[in-house]
Amino acid sequence: MLLCDKLRLPDLLSACPFKWSLHPDFERARDESAAWVASFKVLPEHKRVLYETELLAALVVPYAGYEELRTYCDFSNLLFVV
Repeated sequence: MLLCDKLRLPDLLSACPFKWSLHPDFERARDESAAWVASFKVLPEHKRVLYETELLAALVVPYAGYEELRTYCDFSNLLFVV
């Protein structure tokens, strides 16, 4: 059996013709959504920092309004917890 100590992924980002953009209210939505999830005390903080669903939301919907971004952040956090 052949074991490999490295995993090499292709550079898919260089093949993407679209410019990356981040929602301007990302930090505010991230902080508020993280506080909302933490208020339920369903995950310890050391596990909470292992994922960044808010960043994914800010990249996926960079032109949405703040309320839509916040809803997306909360929903993605909820999916992760469940």
